[in-house]
Amino acid sequence: MLANIQSFKIPITCLTAIIYLENLSERVNLLSLYQKIFPEQWLESTIHIDKQSHPASAYMDREIEFIQLVNDHLFPIEYIDEIEFSPEHNSIPVSPQRLEWWNEDFEELEYSDKFLLSLMGQGYNISQWKLNFGFTPDYIALAE
Repeated sequence: MLANIQSFKIPITCLTAIIYLENLSERVNLLSLYQKIFPEQWLESTIHIDKQSHPASAYMDREIEFIQLVNDHLFPIEYIDEIEFSPEHNSIPVSPQRLEWWNEDFEELEYSDKFLLSLMGQGYNISQWKLNFGFTPDYIALAE
C-alpha cells in the first residue's frame, strides 16, 4: 500500500522533478519497446503496468517481463537474475557470447547477432528492419 502512495508523491524540488521525469521516460521507453517488439506477449500479459513486486527495484514487473523476453528471444542480458533488484534504470548490460562472430559473413550470423549489430548501426540499414526484425525503429542511436 505504501508503494502505491509513493507513486503519487509530487516532486517538490527541481532535482526530484528531474529524477521523476527521467524514471518515467525510461519506463515509457521500455514499455513502448515491449508493445512494438512483442505485441502478442504484450496483449497476453496479465501483469498490471503499475505492479512492483520489489519496492527497491527501479523496474516495474511489466518492464522485467519485457527484459526477460528480450533475454529469451533476442539476445542474452548479463545479470538477468539480478535485474529485478536493480535500484537504477541506468543500463542493461549486454556482452558478446561468442567472440568469433567477426570472422563470419553477416548473413550467416545468428538472428540475435544480426539484431545487435544492426542496433549499433553496423548491420542492416534502418530501411531493412521491417523485413528482417518485424518493426522499424524511429532512429538508431550510434554506439559511443
